Amino acid sequence: MIFRQATTPLKNKTTGQSNISIQNKDNSYKRQFDSGNQDNWESIYDAFHQKGNTQNSYTETKSSALNFENTDNEKKITTSPETSKLLQLKGRYIITTVKSGMMIVDQKRAHERILYERFIKTLSDNTVACQIQIFPLTIEIAHNDVATIMEMQPELKKMGFDIDSFGQNMFVVNGTPAHIQNENIKEVILSLIETYNEQESNLQQNKSEQTAKALAKASAIQYNRQLNQEEMQKIIDELFACSLPSISADGKKTLEIVSIEEIMKRF
Repeated sequence: MIFRQATTPLKNKTTGQSNISIQNKDNSYKRQFDSGNQDNWESIYDAFHQKGNTQNSYTETKSSALNFENTDNEKKITTSPETSKLLQLKGRYIITTVKSGMMIVDQKRAHERILYERFIKTLSDNTVACQIQIFPLTIEIAHNDVATIMEMQPELKKMGFDIDSFGQNMFVVNGTPAHIQNENIKEVILSLIETYNEQESNLQQNKSEQTAKALAKASAIQYNRQLNQEEMQKIIDELFACSLPSISADGKKTLEIVSIEEIMKRF
């Protein structure tokens, strides 16, 4: 499938600015984690960025499998020979050693957090990066879901989707967000509708936040997806560049630390 990327500015008709804020919208989830837990992942983050004679700077290489987009504020992680190797467990977890022991990252939840913050940033910056499809994709939507996709239409457009109605229950996808690197666009859209419908009604969240969350969950890498070293490292790099790396968009843990003391107790 061939894409060309187009970037189009979005303007707010009333103020010219977006009122979306990652920090504000995650307050309810942030309260679930006490300062001690925050100190844990913050210390890990600092440890990853320590510079010394024995450390090598991680050099980013593009991956054809995931091809994550770069962000301006992305932080490069430095690793030592001891922590340079990553292990994928059961197609679900990324495991690496850290200063205090071992870090286990849920690959899907981590990618959801990364994508969610990117979609919110797209809205905040009032710009949208759209991959125009050379061959538009026609999708048939269940009758009960037509109202849902029509409700999401304004937010989807702001995030990079170009979708037009094409008769009863039929839609044409002309473009998709640049952040989505999934070849099965139909699967992403159907999963997006399902996820959006399953979300509990939250009066504190606006439609943009709900749509961004649903889209992040629908387009994130799935479990059982085999990742190479570069792909796993990039997930960790971009996760720790997020404002809240320890939780997913819906407030679930993205990572867990197993201390060396806990490991030693098992032997």
